[in-house]
Amino acid sequence: MRFFCLFLLIPTWSLTLSAQVSATRLLEYWKQGNYDWVAREAFQSTDTTGLARLMGLKSLNRTGRFTDAYQMVRSGTFRFSQTRYETEWWYEAGVAAYQLMQSADAFRFWMKSYRLTPDSQTGDHIRMLLFTELTVDESVTLLSENTPFPADPWLPWLRALAASSQQLPAVDGWMIRNGLDPASLPATNTASIPMKKVRIGVLLPFFENADSLDGTEEPGREVLRGFLLRLEETIREWGPSVTVIFKDTRSDPELAAKLAAELISIHRVNLIVGPLFSDECLAVRDLAIQHRIPVITPTATRDDLFAGSSYLFTMNTTLKTRGRIAAEQVKPLIEEAIRLNKTRSARLLLVAEEASDAEVMAASFASLVAEVDSAKVTTALFPADSPDIRRYIPFGREDDPDTLDFIYAPASDPEQAELMVSHISYMRILGNYIVNSAWNTEVIYKKFRVQTAMTVMVNDWAIDTTVADYARFKADYRSVYGGEPGVLAFRGADGADFTAWLIRQGIPGHTEPDAALRSLPVFNGFTGPIWFNGQVSNQAIPILRRQNGSWVPYEPKGLPFH
Repeated sequence: MRFFCLFLLIPTWSLTLSAQVSATRLLEYWKQGNYDWVAREAFQSTDTTGLARLMGLKSLNRTGRFTDAYQMVRSGTFRFSQTRYETEWWYEAGVAAYQLMQSADAFRFWMKSYRLTPDSQTGDHIRMLLFTELTVDESVTLLSENTPFPADPWLPWLRALAASSQQLPAVDGWMIRNGLDPASLPATNTASIPMKKVRIGVLLPFFENADSLDGTEEPGREVLRGFLLRLEETIREWGPSVTVIFKDTRSDPELAAKLAAELISIHRVNLIVGPLFSDECLAVRDLAIQHRIPVITPTATRDDLFAGSSYLFTMNTTLKTRGRIAAEQVKPLIEEAIRLNKTRSARLLLVAEEASDAEVMAASFASLVAEVDSAKVTTALFPADSPDIRRYIPFGREDDPDTLDFIYAPASDPEQAELMVSHISYMRILGNYIVNSAWNTEVIYKKFRVQTAMTVMVNDWAIDTTVADYARFKADYRSVYGGEPGVLAFRGADGADFTAWLIRQGIPGHTEPDAALRSLPVFNGFTGPIWFNGQVSNQAIPILRRQNGSWVPYEPKGLPFH
């Protein structure tokens, strides 16, 4: 009778299906992306481990059927043969509840998942909820359902919120009753600065492909970590005056535009952080201009996004800028090469994948280098499916024994960068210098540094300097999340820093963002430049770098980075 009652609560569409589907087959179909089929069959499987039921829940989420998923979770008690199945079940339950704006249940479900298997991903989501619709009182009530332990990553954040809303004694008392010493946690700033309420919308791909079964890591998750880590300082300072509403774009431009409209019209946000990708930003661009809402993208690189708009900002370096910076590095070296070689000209080769971001960087590089009369530039474009780029390079053959002075080999993604690395030994025979606008991947950066003796690296790892503040961010990141931060974490940190700066300048409000930026002496972030209205925000500071704990203009010296 117990099982009969349980199945009565399962959605009616599942009652007419086969009851003989194995969990192994379901998992196979799920990995192939056949989510609709798995969702239909999973809850009639003969599997007793709980894996089939988990696959069904995950499939409902992947197909956007969050109401069915949420009802399934609340329909009864399910047993699982392995802890990891139950951990994932409650994580997926939290995803469904969060998408339906059931914040309290999302908190409970993710907390159950975290209690079973503490991991940084679920901790991120729990921390995220502390900055959405949950008040401090609600957070304390929900947390009181569980016994805390020192590794809880959200406890310092809860104390920070409590300190600014006069709830610190209640939070500390709850911790003491559960055997924790509040003094062992990081100190919080109890001084609350009076200011108007600010609502920040965040558009990132949180859950798309974020699946522990296949081990993928979404860029939105990494950006989120850096964003939350740096936003903590703002929350500690301003407390409940700041509300953050998170929305999952799933890397879909159409969905990003819909969610941006929802953030503006329903949640009344004052500014938006995100989206990540240029096509998503293009989808929300007109909406931002129409409603005068600043949009801060951590990563978008298309230059045309920012032309004619005072409300779109990127924390990344645009494609044309990367090519221009590389050219600025090379121009003084051209004169040096001519002087050392006692020749009248310098030969440069540009190698890039055709019809890609790399070609945009190469064109920008070529246009600036062409201003040097003594530079002779040749461009070699190779197709995307080419495994060997040497056949497209018109140098180093018997009919052309002359060597090159410079090779510019930009890469717009990790695969292109790996391809460049695989041909570095060949390129070194041809040229004295290899110039690269690399994909922002530290692994690729290290490979270039190891395999090339004379390399000019033009990317954020080369421009940034690892001084005190950079080291502090890495230390903070390790203490909260474990592991080393990637470049996208820094992009998220930039977004938080720039968001805080805009708020301090009266944005949101009636002040034009570009007017505020014109008075900006130094941008308090990890990288630059800030692009808006088709140009760098401050022409006197095109690139900024850390030096002795402060920010100074970056000026190319014409010397390679090593």
